[in-house]
Amino acid sequence: MKKKRNRRSNSRTRAVSKVLNHVVSDGDSPAELRLYQELAKQGDPVAQHNRGLMNLEGRGLPQDDQAAAKWLRQAATGGLASARSVLDQLRLSGRVAFGEESEAKK
Repeated sequence: MKKKRNRRSNSRTRAVSKVLNHVVSDGDSPAELRLYQELAKQGDPVAQHNRGLMNLEGRGLPQDDQAAAKWLRQAATGGLASARSVLDQLRLSGRVAFGEESEAKK
């Protein structure tokens, strides 16, 4: 039973994250950052991906490749292929070393 509840919770956070993607426009509002942060901490891969992109691009918070890699890695682990792609691009460009994202600040 507990697994079913977790699945429902994950479905709910994913749904909220998808709605958030359509609602926000400027990509750097404090409210958006707070929402993505909360959903990302709950394990939502879409929110983790978007939180990583915000770090990567410096939208709403300082630009930080290491923190971006941390969030993107979590999203990729959650099955989001686009996060894996961005993370691979970071590695290939030399902005993040292989394995370095695991050392990123929490």
